[in-house]
Amino acid sequence: MVLADGRRAGTLDPDVGEFPGQAEQPSLRLRGGSGGLFHYGIELHLSQLPPQGPLTLVTECRIPARPAIDSR
Repeated sequence: MVLADGRRAGTLDPDVGEFPGQAEQPSLRLRGGSGGLFHYGIELHLSQLPPQGPLTLVTECRIPARPAIDSR
């Protein structure tokens, strides 16, 4: 996720401590999800309220034996 002020948060980023909401860098955590063969819904938790402005969610789809697809 890219916030309006340029900071980034991702589900693969390392933990920032016991109280991530108090850290300067936001964290993004996967809280669960469900779906099937053609769709999947996920629940994400951002540790801080984002600043005003555009918020970009970047997803990546990996298919075996094919290059990664970046979707913005």
